Amino acid sequence: MKKDFRKWAVAQKWLTIPSANSYVSYLNIPSTYGINYLSIIDGFYQAKDFLYALSYCDKMLNSLSSLKKTIAPSKQLQNAFSAYRLLYIFLSSKRMSCTAGVPPFNSLDKVRSSIIKPNIHKIDGVEGLIGALGINNFVKMAVEQSYFFDINIVSDRHLVLCGSFKNNEDIPARKTTIDDVSANYSHQFINGKWYYVQTGTPSINIPIVRDKDGNDNVRTIINKNTGYTVCAGKDSIFQNYVISHIWGRAFDPRYFTSLWNIVLIPAWANSLMDKPNPEPGSPASILQAVYQQLCVNMYFGRINNWSQIQLSSAPTVSNPSDIIHGEYELNIIDAKKSPIRSLVAPIKQIKVII
Repeated sequence: MKKDFRKWAVAQKWLTIPSANSYVSYLNIPSTYGINYLSIIDGFYQAKDFLYALSYCDKMLNSLSSLKKTIAPSKQLQNAFSAYRLLYIFLSSKRMSCTAGVPPFNSLDKVRSSIIKPNIHKIDGVEGLIGALGINNFVKMAVEQSYFFDINIVSDRHLVLCGSFKNNEDIPARKTTIDDVSANYSHQFINGKWYYVQTGTPSINIPIVRDKDGNDNVRTIINKNTGYTVCAGKDSIFQNYVISHIWGRAFDPRYFTSLWNIVLIPAWANSLMDKPNPEPGSPASILQAVYQQLCVNMYFGRINNWSQIQLSSAPTVSNPSDIIHGEYELNIIDAKKSPIRSLVAPIKQIKVII
C-alpha cells in the first residue's frame, strides 16, 4: 500500500518525490501515542476492501484529531495527521469495494465487526472525483464553473440590508436546525416575534422573519436583480447548482441574504461547502478557503460599513493556510440591464489572483 500511495501522490502532483517519501514515513505512528491502525488498513487494502480500509482510516484520523486537542501541539502529530488525511484521499480514489464474508479474506471479519454500522465509512460521491483529479484541479474546476455576483449587485444588497437594520425591520434568516443551535446564538420567540439572539459583548438581538423554505428570500433577491432562477424546480435556468453560503451562518440575518456570502456552486462540489468548521488541510477546508478568499478580494474593498449590520469587521478566511493561490477565471453575473421581464442579466468572465 505504501508503494502505491507514494506513486499516486507524486503522479497526482499532491507531493514531490522527497515529500512523498516523508509522508510515507509519517504513517508510522510511535507506540507512545497508543494508536496504530496502519497494518489493519494495509490488510484491508491488500484484500481490496476499500470500504473497511477507509473505515479504519476514519478511525485513525479521529484518534489523531482527539490527540491534537488533548496534548501539547507536536510537529510529529501534525505530520501524521497530514499523511493520514492524504492516505484517506488516496483510498477514496479507488473504486469502492467490500469483501466482507468473502473467502479467503473472511479472517478479517472479526476486525470488521469491531466497527458498528453507524461508524462504517460513508460512501461519498465527490471523494473519487477529488482522488482522480487531484485537489488543485478539483478546486479550480469547481470555482471556474461557479457563478459569483457583480460587485455593484453585492454592494447594493448590502446597502439595502443596512437600511433594514437602521429602520429596525424584520430581517430574513433561515430557520435554525439542531446543528445551528449554540450557547452563543439562537432564534428565540419573544412577545409574538422571532429574534436572532447572540450573547457576548455586545449582545445582539435582531428581529427576523424566518424563511419559509430555507432559501426563498435569497432566490427572490437573485431573480429580482438578475432575472435568473435557481433552485426553483425544473424551470430554473440554473440546473444542478446550489445557492451556497460561503461562510455558512444562513440562520444569521447578517449573512443569509448578503450576496458577498453567496455563490452559485455546481451541485457536485457543494457537499464540501456544507461541512461546518472542517479540519484544516481537508478538501472541505481547502475549497472553502479558496471561495472565501475570492469573495474577500472581490467585495470587501468596496464594503466597509460593517457596523451598520452589527458586525465588528468583515468576515475573514477561516483557514488561510489552506488557500490554493493562483489565477482563477470567474463567471460573474452582472446586474440586469433591461426592464423586459423575459431578459436576463449579462454574464462576464474576469480573472482574479489570490
